[in-house]
Formats: sequence, structure tokens, C-alpha cells
Amino acid sequence: MGVVLKNVNLMVSDMERSLEFYRDLLGLAVDDRSAPPSMYLLEAGGCKLSLDTHTQGGQVMAVGGSELGFETEDVDGLWQRLKDWGAEVGEIREYSFGRSFDGKDPDGHGLTVYRSRE
Repeated sequence: MGVVLKNVNLMVSDMERSLEFYRDLLGLAVDDRSAPPSMYLLEAGGCKLSLDTHTQGGQVMAVGGSELGFETEDVDGLWQRLKDWGAEVGEIREYSFGRSFDGKDPDGHGLTVYRSRE
């Protein structure tokens, strides 16, 4: 029996800002099974990205501390969009596997954005 990752759940402190980041900047579509305003499911290829407010059952959940990897055809274009928006982004680097940069979302979750060589 194989295991397939189908959902990543991120605790966020500001839902609107996180939606702007993932939906508007990264282009992830909102799934119709979302439960606004406290939880949104976003289409992320073969996996769902769940954004959830950082309180559940009256308890405050930690935000940040995760890293997400996004593959894109246009590393330079996405780097510029994120930088223009004010996101923390590092330099684009060349590696044996392709091109990549690291950054952070509004809650401090790490991002790696890359394009693999053919």
C-alpha cells in the first residue's frame, strides 16, 4: 500500500493576506469545498494546500516553521512578482538540478521556488 501526500495544512495569522499571497500571487485556485472565513483549500497540483486560521478549538496554533516547494516554468517572473509584493525573497541561484530561490510567506513559512532542468 502506497502513501500519497494529498494535503498540506498551514496555520496562518491573517487569512486575507495569505489568500492574496497564495491565490493572487502564486495563482492557486480556491477549491469549492473551502469553509470561509476560517479555512480555505487551494489547488496545488496533485495536492491541496489548506490555509487555516491559527486558532482551533479555542487553542492558538503555531504559525510558520514549514517549507513548501513550488515548481514553476518562470522562476524570474515569479521572483519579481513576489519581490514587488513585498515578500522576503532570496537571490535566484543556479544549481545542477535547475534554478531556484528561497523566500517566506506572510507567516514566515519557508518557500523554495524552482525550475528543474529538462
